[in-house]
Amino acid sequence: MSYTTLPASRPAYSYDPVTRELLGTINVLLSPNDGTYPLPLSTVEFSPGGPAGLFQRYRLTAALDAWEAVPDYRYVMLYAKATAQPVANALILGQMLPDDVTTSQPVAFGSDEPLRNRWDEVAGTWRVIPDYSRVPLWEKATGMPIEPLDIGQSLPPELTPLPPPHGERSQWDEATAAWATDPRNSSSEVKFPSLPGA
Repeated sequence: MSYTTLPASRPAYSYDPVTRELLGTINVLLSPNDGTYPLPLSTVEFSPGGPAGLFQRYRLTAALDAWEAVPDYRYVMLYAKATAQPVANALILGQMLPDDVTTSQPVAFGSDEPLRNRWDEVAGTWRVIPDYSRVPLWEKATGMPIEPLDIGQSLPPELTPLPPPHGERSQWDEATAAWATDPRNSSSEVKFPSLPGA
């Protein structure tokens, strides 16, 4: 009997024998003896359908009779929502993402900038907020240091992170956004007593 009318090959779908995850598509060849397409080990002939979704992978059911899309965060960078810091990823195929981590990368900014990432659970994204909690601040009116601000509190207009000059009387100049030396400290203002006979 001739099987020349049949395609010389057809696709099949290989899977990992341990995790049962889809590995890819292969071509199986037509057997000229009986007109079948013998399947290699760990291969099925039915397709999973369209592509899996974001952070998903196809896996065979335990009965090996259907494909199912399951979560797959195994090779993804994870960040703690509480700290915006990377965390070790020990997730396995099929495991959901824990509630306290995200795959969303925090906003990048300089280490010297008084900013911090805060996770917005409702919007599902990072928000950049002020963070002067570790920044020394001074009152513009008096030049006196103050207690650190709470995280999320913006810098009030009456405060500055610029320290006043050490050992000099100075006042804040709003026009130049800097401390100006008090003219009363200038040497031109110092009066020396006259010498006798001068």
